[in-house]
Amino acid sequence: MWGNRPYDESIDPAENMMVSLFGMGEGWHNYHHVFPFDYRASEFRWKVNPTTQFIDLMHLLGQAYNLKTVPKDLIKARAQKTGNGTMYEQLNRQKVGQVDAENEKGYTYDY
Repeated sequence: MWGNRPYDESIDPAENMMVSLFGMGEGWHNYHHVFPFDYRASEFRWKVNPTTQFIDLMHLLGQAYNLKTVPKDLIKARAQKTGNGTMYEQLNRQKVGQVDAENEKGYTYDY
């Protein structure tokens, strides 16, 4: 209910860090509802997500297999098409002040 909707702003599920902390990684509902076939609940490894970390451990031990994920270009395209812009805006903001050496323009995050 509370949080941002970076992948699809037209649906109710939202991304919420507090829910993720207390719900073992289940606070990334906007991503999960847009991409239900991805075993991860978030596209980013750095987000709090103990459930995905447990599945990764089981994969390492051979107990989980055929883990499906969404290609990064599809995630970005969907976020740009139906999201509210908060995800890539946040990532871009982290890079403010850096300059792209190739074209000397402001850095934009090309995920």
